[in-house]
Amino acid sequence: MTVKSAGPHGEHARKPAWTDYWRTGALHSCPTSYPGNYDGAIGEFWREAAQQLPIGGRLIDVATGNGAIPRLLMSHGRADLDIDGIDAADVSGTDAAVDSPIRFHAGIRMEALPFAAGQFDAASSQFGIEYASHPEALAEVLRVLKPSGQIHWVMHHRDSVFTRMAAHESEHLAWATGPEGILDAAIAIAPWMLRIRTNPALKASLQANVARNRFNQAQIALEQRIRLDHAGAVLLDIRATVHAILLQDCDPVPMLARYRQELEFALLRCQDLCACACDQARLLNVAGWLGSKRPALKVEITTLSQAEGLLAWGLRATPS
Repeated sequence: MTVKSAGPHGEHARKPAWTDYWRTGALHSCPTSYPGNYDGAIGEFWREAAQQLPIGGRLIDVATGNGAIPRLLMSHGRADLDIDGIDAADVSGTDAAVDSPIRFHAGIRMEALPFAAGQFDAASSQFGIEYASHPEALAEVLRVLKPSGQIHWVMHHRDSVFTRMAAHESEHLAWATGPEGILDAAIAIAPWMLRIRTNPALKASLQANVARNRFNQAQIALEQRIRLDHAGAVLLDIRATVHAILLQDCDPVPMLARYRQELEFALLRCQDLCACACDQARLLNVAGWLGSKRPALKVEITTLSQAEGLLAWGLRATPS
């Protein structure tokens, strides 16, 4: 098997985008869908995994982020597990990593795990392993697992509600951060608005009027997008944040530039999710490769769904 990650962005671009995100304190990559940790069908998948893991076993959680899955397993009564979480992003300095029973390993690629062979009883991953290059990452997971080691993975589905949402938000984020979008227009008008805020009697110059007209056109475009998209929470957030910075911040230009970078990072993450989400053929390829390398493991694939729709693939490999 020679399947590589389909992500459009390289590791150097991906790392700062995810480091920035995990430093917000989010437990997982779907904050608008799960205010706490995972529940529903995904939570049930991990509850079942918690029941199957060996007592006192050592677990490696790949692409761990802020450790959502280790924490979820521990909440299901598995405080006995000895857990290492690895992530390519710089997660070691996040609040979630401080005073945690999980050993966080930052800046670690899934294709090059820093552990000796046969160290782990199980490997978990939630929306992570599909971003890696295959079969290199799969081979590394099998290398560090014991011969009887288990695999429990939840992977993005090409047709899931998360993937559809990411594709939809990508369009809005690309516009907002593009040359005709609201962020560049806001950055252009910010110095003039700050002058007027500090000196209301100041007359607008020709440059100020050009910037104002550009911003007004961008606002019109934004309102049109909001009217046409009844589920456009990202657009409402962009509108509220841009207006708050322009009207309240004492130094709006660097704040808008920072917010623009946050949206560019969000765009990168959405695009990568869509590109790396698995269709059935790719997942069967992964399952077949695992089965060929570890014939003693029983590989099972399920789809995880609930009222909102299709959520993800579930993959388990356990001793038969």
